Amino acid sequence: MSDGYEVKYFAASNSRSGFVNYFPQCFGEDRGVRRLYVIKGGSGTGKSYFMRRAARCAEDKGHFVEYYYCSSDPASLDGVRITLQGGGRIGIIDGTPPHPWEPKLPGVVEEIINLGSFWDSRALMDGGEEIRRLQGIKAAEYKAAYAYLAAAGQVCDVIGESVRDIVSFSKMRAVAQKTVKGLSEGTRFDAEPALISSVGGRGEVRFNTYAQLAEKVYTVEDFYGVGHLMLREIFEASRIRACEVRVSYDPLCPNRIDGLFYPQAGVAFAVGASDGGESCHAVGVRRFVSSDALKERRSALRRAIGLRDSLVEGAVERFAGASRTHFDIEKIYSSAMDFEAKSNFEDEFCQKVFDLT
Repeated sequence: MSDGYEVKYFAASNSRSGFVNYFPQCFGEDRGVRRLYVIKGGSGTGKSYFMRRAARCAEDKGHFVEYYYCSSDPASLDGVRITLQGGGRIGIIDGTPPHPWEPKLPGVVEEIINLGSFWDSRALMDGGEEIRRLQGIKAAEYKAAYAYLAAAGQVCDVIGESVRDIVSFSKMRAVAQKTVKGLSEGTRFDAEPALISSVGGRGEVRFNTYAQLAEKVYTVEDFYGVGHLMLREIFEASRIRACEVRVSYDPLCPNRIDGLFYPQAGVAFAVGASDGGESCHAVGVRRFVSSDALKERRSALRRAIGLRDSLVEGAVERFAGASRTHFDIEKIYSSAMDFEAKSNFEDEFCQKVFDLT
C-alpha cells in the first residue's frame, strides 16, 4: 500500500479476442521476480484471501506491494507482486485457468501451493454432478459474453476505419514528439503491461492508479477513438527515447492503448475525461480531425458507437451471469474446506517468507 491506497492493476483482460493473459510479462524473472508462489485450488478455496493476507504481512514488514485484480471480478485478487526492501521481488499468483501457470524452474523459482490439501475430497465427489452442471452454465455464459465482445470489436473497427483517413497523423506525431521531450531518456526501452481498465461482471471498471502515482496527469479526449491513436503516437515517440513506461491496453481492443505511466518522470496519460484536479491537464484531439469531413460521417459514427456500447452491455450481463454461477461453485468448495488448517498454514507461510526477507 502506498500513502494509504493500493497500487492496483489488472494482469489480464476480457477482450474481443477472448481472454488475454499478461501474467508472464508481469510475474516473469525479467521483472525481477526471483521467487514465485503459484496457488492451485478450486473456486472458493480462499486463493484471493491467501494473497491478500500475505500482501498485508509484507506491507507490515515494510515491503512494497502491487495488487493485480481479476478482470472478471475486480473484488477478487489474481496476484500480488512484492518488491522487497533489500531488492528483488516475490510474486504470489492464482495459477489456475484461465491463467494457468506451469513452473519452468520448480523449486528454483516457482513453488506450488496446493489449497486442495485443505479440502474434503469425499464431500466434493458427492457434489461432483452439481459442480459439473454449474461449470457448464458458467462456460456457456462466458462463450456468449465473448461473442458480444467480438461483435463490439468489429464495430470498433468500423469506427476506426471511418475516422482514420480524416486524421492528420503528421500533426499528431509532431505534438506527441514534443510531449515526450520532457520525459527521462534511458538506455533501453521498457514497456511493462499494467492495465487499469477491465470489462467483466461488474461492468466497465477503471482504476485511478496512474493518477495516484503521477505528479502530472494528461487526460486525452476520447473523440471517436482518436484519443487512442494519440496515445499510440506518444508510446512510439517514447520508444525512440528509450523510456521506461507502464502500459494499459484497452480491454475490448488490446491493440489499443488507454493509459501510459512514466514512473521516472512521474507523468501519466489516460484516455478519458479530466477529473479537474490541479495536476490534471486535458489534451484535446479534435484539432487533428478534419471537421468538414467529420460532419458527413457524424451520424453514422454515433450509430456505431451506440451499437458498440449496447454490445458491451450485453457482454457485461453475460459476465454477471457467469459470476453468479461462479459464486454457487464457490459455496460448494468452501463447504468442503478446513479453513482453520488453511489459516494456520498461512501463518506459517508469512513467517517463513517475510521474517527471512
